[in-house]
Amino acid sequence: MIAVNRKVIYAAIFCFVSFAVNAQIDAHYWTHQYGAKGLLLNGAVIASSDDETAIFYNPACMGQGNNLGFVFSFLTPTYSSLETTNFTGNGSSFKDEDLGFSPGFAAVRIKPFKTDKIILGVASFQRLSSNISYKDRTVLPVENFYEIFYLADVEFKRELSQEWLGVGLSYNIMDNLGVGISQYSIWHDESLQFDFKKEILLTEDPETLALGWRSDFGYGINAYGGWLTKLGFIWGADNFKLGLTYTSPSYGFIHKSASYNFDEERITATDIQVQSNQKDTPLHRYKTPASFGLGFEYRFDDLTVSFSTEYFKDLKEYTLFEETDDPYEGLAGSGFEKSILVST
Repeated sequence: MIAVNRKVIYAAIFCFVSFAVNAQIDAHYWTHQYGAKGLLLNGAVIASSDDETAIFYNPACMGQGNNLGFVFSFLTPTYSSLETTNFTGNGSSFKDEDLGFSPGFAAVRIKPFKTDKIILGVASFQRLSSNISYKDRTVLPVENFYEIFYLADVEFKRELSQEWLGVGLSYNIMDNLGVGISQYSIWHDESLQFDFKKEILLTEDPETLALGWRSDFGYGINAYGGWLTKLGFIWGADNFKLGLTYTSPSYGFIHKSASYNFDEERITATDIQVQSNQKDTPLHRYKTPASFGLGFEYRFDDLTVSFSTEYFKDLKEYTLFEETDDPYEGLAGSGFEKSILVST
């Protein structure tokens, strides 16, 4: 959920009313799956990942497979979904669903020592790659005012991208019991652009503008070089396997930055007002939730049943960035400051 609090001007039919807006975004996505088994079982492999993808799914499983080597998957079919709600008002929803191709996954496992108990792995992959866009136009009559009509355009776009680079290590305590750890460096990019235009036009002369309001707002954030730790456990007996994982919150970002832009224009019969700004600003923080994973695999005869679930700890709302700035840098006097707040 992203809340964008900013001072805007509302275009009524005969006047402009100034008020504060608090718009909230809830974004939900199904992250990508990797490897043949991960794609086939839709990620239900916390207890049964026995190839190089175990570096991501459960690092304890890295030592459970005997075929060590290199894996590279690219252009594998996958389903993704990104949903944004409540940004243009309570109840509004934009959703993008796509059956496309998963980002590439490259990984390698080796035995660093002359023992089968310790396995080392390295992986690189794109964890998030999602975007959502929406365009719409509305043309409506104005009740009780037949000489004018209402026209509105809205355009919305949001993009998410996150790269993970990691190294993993597993240790087989016994043949059917192992533990593991993966350490990842994460690189996150996110952007949003929301533009809309409202106009009151003359019915007899639609090229003549009676009232107008245009507002464009966008921001972008970058959080690079952060860290994330994943712990894994695997135990097996006969035809049964049990896997557990813990993924830490992200921490220790080396570089954090943000930027924003806005451009507003208000037109009445007697006045035209404009205000705009674009600026880089520090990113206060970027967080990801801790999670706990559980999975099992059961084999009987020629049938294998795999199950996985993951619980993500709630994050309390926090501020990504906040700033009050004079877009005219003092040249127009005082009282023209603009406040921007983006929280999630």
